[in-house]
Amino acid sequence: MPPSRSKCPPQGIRDYEGTADRLAAMSGYPQTCMDKRPVARHSLLKMTAKSGHKIPGFKKRYKQTEKKVLQSTKKRYEKSDTKTAKKTAQKNDTKKRYKQTGREETYMSKIDLNCDLGESFGAYTIGMDVDVIPLISSCNIACGYHASDPLVMRRTISLAKEAGIGIGAHPGYPDLMGFGRRNLNVSPEEAAAYVTYQLGALYAFAKSAGAQIRHVKPHGALYNMAGKDFSLALAIAKAVKAFDPSLILLGLSGSESIRAAQEIGLPYAREVFADRAYMPDGSLMPRNREGAVIHDENEAILRVIRMVKEHKVTACDGNDIEIVPDSICVHGDNIKALTFVTQIRSTLEAEGIQIAPLSEIIYS
Repeated sequence: MPPSRSKCPPQGIRDYEGTADRLAAMSGYPQTCMDKRPVARHSLLKMTAKSGHKIPGFKKRYKQTEKKVLQSTKKRYEKSDTKTAKKTAQKNDTKKRYKQTGREETYMSKIDLNCDLGESFGAYTIGMDVDVIPLISSCNIACGYHASDPLVMRRTISLAKEAGIGIGAHPGYPDLMGFGRRNLNVSPEEAAAYVTYQLGALYAFAKSAGAQIRHVKPHGALYNMAGKDFSLALAIAKAVKAFDPSLILLGLSGSESIRAAQEIGLPYAREVFADRAYMPDGSLMPRNREGAVIHDENEAILRVIRMVKEHKVTACDGNDIEIVPDSICVHGDNIKALTFVTQIRSTLEAEGIQIAPLSEIIYS
């Protein structure tokens, strides 16, 4: 005959061995539960004593059950800790890579607006530098190979310093006749030497003016070839890093130039173009093809806003391609450069996007 209700062990005792979750909370994981275990154990033992029943082997079963639950809980928390550790490691690795590359996410609240300048030489005037400089945040100054001359370099640095914009070197192939836009068959070592040579020239003028070079952007054919040729891009990146590891390499978004900078831990900025058409692979359409250069300011502005907000641009085949901008370029020799820069800046600011130099967006 079953014992009467008054003679039965308390409910807490009868259900004890099935309450693994309760014991898990008493196991010491997390720390805040650590003090609950002794109290709970005391309460259960007290309940046993008050019931007047002697449960054979209760204390032994209690300890065995508690040990199993502790072991099971420990394993569960160790697995959780492992997952947490992996997530933390991934986060730290991301931070490390951003630190190495000088990258800081700005979520497009800031963007650089740059222009290739200082490309006049001798008796020839190219671009509208004096009018454009107040509207941009960074300039890329030709270094004497594809364009410019010593007087132009010195004058452009002076104008940039006075305006408080970022100063960058714009080295190209030694091709004055072709304005640096013709492909040259040179080795990566030669290209690296060209970059170093031109960096040294502009640096001398910057230092004498009390200014500082913040970034480097290859010009024309050198830029486009490096965007597709990793060995060439790597040679250029190494030359820049050897000259000054804090310099930011400005390269086409998604190109081999960006990958090369990432490879060696050189700060980099991803560039997009307001006045150029794109190929389906993300490269710039060759200038000898119809439609390569955009002259309609309304079209240029719409493309820029979409690149900044949606990270997309429509290629020449009508399909969208992914593109991430840190800096927007308008070519100084474009006949509508001044109109483009003025309207692009006003439109971006109206959208709540601040125009800032690369030194405020990319940190070395």
